[in-house]
Parts: sequence; structure tokens; C-alpha cells
Amino acid sequence: MPGIFFENSQYILLDKDHGLNTEPDRKGNPNLMSWLQETRPDCFRRSVPYPIHRLDRPVSGLLIVAKKRSAHRIFQQMFEKRLITKNYRAVVHGEILKSKGILTHYHKKDPLHFRAVLDDNPFDGSMPVKLSYEVVKITEDRTEVDIRLHTGRYHQIRAQMAAIGHPIVGDVLYGATPIHRSNAIALRAYRLAFDCPFEKTRKVFEYLPEDFFSQWI
Repeated sequence: MPGIFFENSQYILLDKDHGLNTEPDRKGNPNLMSWLQETRPDCFRRSVPYPIHRLDRPVSGLLIVAKKRSAHRIFQQMFEKRLITKNYRAVVHGEILKSKGILTHYHKKDPLHFRAVLDDNPFDGSMPVKLSYEVVKITEDRTEVDIRLHTGRYHQIRAQMAAIGHPIVGDVLYGATPIHRSNAIALRAYRLAFDCPFEKTRKVFEYLPEDFFSQWI
């Protein structure tokens, strides 16, 4: 189940579960914003809360939702200027022998097949993407990695890890087998850090379940 991790007068920090879209889609799939409206209808009385960023349906983790239009504009600018640090934890297939590294590729969304296309070199319509990773644990042909996004593109982490031969566990779209859980992959947005423009303090939100690694073995 999703939950409210933190709240003040300007925004809500939600913990999205696997299998939920961030927002409603045409197919009527379960989504986080509908859950919020059912759980906290008071947030929708004056204006409609708006998520500042998105998480893919099979990904879990922390997500910021602005409660006011003014807060939404401010957070959007912060994301555009990369003033918000996002960390993810993933469990991937195979053993990553290099303890830390930086992955850079050129990326393009393929809307026809609902996936990202990557290459080491620029190609028509592509944009550069970058992430850094650090190995946390290796066991039973699985590697737990801590990932920091430097850019935020469609399926970026999923595609880049698969591109180096280590698809995320459960992510059959990018070559992982078998399916562990329906609409769920071993990827979690577990940490957000930023200088809060409203409270004038450094905010660091972090939550990683203790069994995150073991549940994907």
C-alpha cells in the first residue's frame, strides 16, 4: 500500500508502491493520485495537487506532490536546475565487479514499443544521459547497487543497467528473467535531498525497507 511519508503546507511526500501509475491513464489502472484523492480529499478542495516528478509503474519509492500551484512552479524550477538529488537502490542480475562507476549513453524514447533506446554514440533525436553507481552487496548472482541520477530520462536507469549486461531483477522489458512479481521490478527511489525553499532548511528524506535486497533473491 502507498503511504504519506511527510507533509507540510506546501507539499506531500508520498511512498509509491509497485504496480501503481503515478497518475491516471486511459486504461483506468490503479494510480497514486487517485489513492491520494480517496485518502485525503481535503487536498483537492482548493486546487488539484500535482506530482513534481514521476516513477514508472513497476518502480516503488518516494515522490513529491505539490499542494499548491506556486509550490509546483518552484519545485519544477529546482528539478530543471538539478537542485534535487535523487538516489535509487536496485537489485540487478549478475555480479558487477567494478565497485563504482559512471554510465553515460545517448538516449531516445521509443513510444511505439514503450521502451528506451540507447547507444554509446549520438544518433538522430538522442539526448545524453548519465548516472553514477556504487555496489552495495553481491550474492547469489545478484548485485545490489546504489544509483544517483544525473539526468532524468524515460526508463533511464532500467535501460542503462541493461545496456551493461545487468538488467534489473523482474524487468523483463529489458531482458530480465523470470518475472518475480507482476508489475514490479527491483528498483526503488529511496532518497530525496534538497534545500527547502519554504522552510529554509536542508531536507533529506530516506526510506529503504530492511528486506529490500532479500525479497528479490
